[in-house]
Amino acid sequence: MDSSKLVTIMLSAYNHENFVQETIESIINQTYQNIELLVINDGSPDSTHEKIMQLYEKCKERFTRFEYINRENKGLIASINELNAMAKGYYILGIASDDFCTKNRIKLQVKSLEENQDYGMCYGRMISVDKNSNIITSSRTTKYNKSGYLFNDLLFRNFITAPTVMMKKSVLDEVGGFDARFKIEDHPLWLKIAKKYKIYYLDEYLIYYRDHDSNISKNISFMIEENEKMLNSYSDEPMYKKAIARHNLYCFIQLVKVNEKKLATKYMLKAFPNSWHHPKYLKGVIRYLLKKDSLAK
Repeated sequence: MDSSKLVTIMLSAYNHENFVQETIESIINQTYQNIELLVINDGSPDSTHEKIMQLYEKCKERFTRFEYINRENKGLIASINELNAMAKGYYILGIASDDFCTKNRIKLQVKSLEENQDYGMCYGRMISVDKNSNIITSSRTTKYNKSGYLFNDLLFRNFITAPTVMMKKSVLDEVGGFDARFKIEDHPLWLKIAKKYKIYYLDEYLIYYRDHDSNISKNISFMIEENEKMLNSYSDEPMYKKAIARHNLYCFIQLVKVNEKKLATKYMLKAFPNSWHHPKYLKGVIRYLLKKDSLAK
């Protein structure tokens, strides 16, 4: 492993006064040494700025390079692209200001990418924790977790856990960074990278992911809209019809579960032409009919 290669860690912090210090401390404590930490406080209304400043000198001493910007709110994707423009590392990764890394994360991922030079990106497993950092659950390796050319697999479903990703900076720049057309930052980027490069799966725990009510992934209607917009941008791909059919079925099932009447009805009808015979669709319809009177308006 070439431990001399600089690794950039991008941290866009927003409204995480209770977590951001644990995030930064987990980077300070990495066993890999050559790290630059770039931080933007994206207009947090709480005391996130003060919490970061308490670790300012410690970061200056620990990291090869440390930059901190405190400014008005511009949103996550704008912040990530701004950080990427500042980055000088050979490898690069982003981390949320409420997650924190396992101690050997950077060392393990650099080793994996150094030993697999034709891969552009590496991902792995995560551990979910609550607001007090107590472990809730750990992700399992499934049949979807694999290495290689994964574009078709990823168009069908996103099985890459974003907080675990590290990539070559040159690859991120080549594909044009994060796509500002979409309000979700991860899946569109994986697809752009997978179009050109192999992706490596590392069967190791790399991140502690904070699972709480403010996670954007909990907003199901928002995620459905953004994922559909992303899929439709690949409508000329051979895998598109299968992917959009799976999307419609999945959305119907999830919307029934969370009692969203209007959207559940919409996706029940959208899923019907391709999935009317699918066991999950039939179970969803039964559940929909049984719950219809109680579904939220």
